[in-house]
Amino acid sequence: MEDANALLFDTPVVGAEVYHSTDLGKSWRKTHEGYLDDLFFSYGYYFGQIRVSPHNPDKLYLLGVPVLRSDDGGATFQSINGDNVHVDHHALWLSPDRDAHLILGNDGGVNISYDDGEHWSKCNNPPVGQFYTVAVDLQKPYRIYGGLQDNGVWMGPSTY
Repeated sequence: MEDANALLFDTPVVGAEVYHSTDLGKSWRKTHEGYLDDLFFSYGYYFGQIRVSPHNPDKLYLLGVPVLRSDDGGATFQSINGDNVHVDHHALWLSPDRDAHLILGNDGGVNISYDDGEHWSKCNNPPVGQFYTVAVDLQKPYRIYGGLQDNGVWMGPSTY
């Protein structure tokens, strides 16, 4: 038997790379030197995504553990993870009408920025959570269990 956690987390992670094509994918060029470190801390994050601004094709956003922005076509990136912004970013909406208006979905809920991630509002109403699994037991009345992302396991009666 092998230690699956050690195999996953104690393995060196090669940083992310971003590529750009100007000929509909016939050829590609890397946008930056080296690797983008500290975007992911193990392999296989399903929420790693990239967005391109509808107002400026040189403005890129990378979703990972932090959220990164490039204003120069991917040559350089900066974190726009604010103090009140959780990590593990799953969704990013870019306003088609207003440049710099962002709505970000992450393990901590929803954040909104009107200045391209310089400042974020945390939206906790209604309170939301991300359950990655749900199960029930055989009690009468049965109980419902849920694994809540970054917030432990919760249990409650079905009669609540």
